[in-house]
Amino acid sequence: MIDLTETESELVNQLLDILEEAIDSLSEIDESYANKTKIQKLLYFAIDEFEIPVTHSWYLAGAVVPDQSIGPDALQTADGPTGPSSPSVPETDSEDATGNVSTVDPILFTDSSRPEFDSEPSSDLETYVSRSDLLSFYRQEIPDLWHERTMRFLQNFYQETAPDEYRLLYIESTHLRTHLADLVDAIDAFIEGRTPERSIASVRESIGLSISDLHYYIGRHDGLSQTLDIVVEGTNLIEDAVIRLDQHSTADLTPEHRSAIERLQDFFYYYVWKYPCLLISANTASGSQADHLRAEQLAAFEEFDDRVLDERSTISADLASVDLLPAPGDYEPIDDSVLAERLHDLSTQYLE
Repeated sequence: MIDLTETESELVNQLLDILEEAIDSLSEIDESYANKTKIQKLLYFAIDEFEIPVTHSWYLAGAVVPDQSIGPDALQTADGPTGPSSPSVPETDSEDATGNVSTVDPILFTDSSRPEFDSEPSSDLETYVSRSDLLSFYRQEIPDLWHERTMRFLQNFYQETAPDEYRLLYIESTHLRTHLADLVDAIDAFIEGRTPERSIASVRESIGLSISDLHYYIGRHDGLSQTLDIVVEGTNLIEDAVIRLDQHSTADLTPEHRSAIERLQDFFYYYVWKYPCLLISANTASGSQADHLRAEQLAAFEEFDDRVLDERSTISADLASVDLLPAPGDYEPIDDSVLAERLHDLSTQYLE
């Protein structure tokens, strides 16, 4: 991702300063519950409400500002964001999580239909909103979101703010990530001798349906359909691993199986899902550095298919080492009448 400009960094620093003051002023709010998603959502609300100019685009977890340091720690640092040149979320980031769901990019969004600025915007936040008005705004908004669960927040966020052409795709990506997290929870339960909230068979079915929907939403979009073959290569590996996991005796599940599924979570989010998201980012870039961001994302896209396939090979070897790749005879035969019924159900769903 591109660096924030000096002006953008100064504006975000001022927003974080006022946000921290607002949090400190609310006795019912425990700052220890702050996480990246909450901080980013609150920044988004102010940027959107008061039209504060910051470069952004829709990316892995929605609309993003290219600065990975915007999070809870930024509330306690005088310098705030640093504007690094690395991706908005490091590929090893596991910070802000609900259960075992890894965090997501900074959640920021402003209307991409807004005009570009002819000259450098002011770095004084009070050009856009007074400190007192922003404090009042935050004191009203903070209590409503502080106890929201991360993945539920994301689904609501996409439903309310995602561009129409990408809304269902983003929602479905969140469903799939949630199901993969449920799978990790189920493995944990069996290892610890507990009964999981959802059986592996149930989660497997949900994963299959989510993947089918994801394929559908990508394939029907003219601007993203070129990514479908690579996405299918990646999701086929996920489905294969889940099929084989479901065939294991639950008494034989080990921490190694858990770790393998966690690697699949990362593989989906940072490789399979990222591939179409690079195009989405290029298509939705807005702000003073939109052209730079667009060019950067398109350049990354041109070579990212090879990265997905290379990582797929690495993950395949990891899965094979813990017996999570099915042999040809491990696939369940599907009766023709059952297959016809499933296809009818899917076609009916998509035509509604």
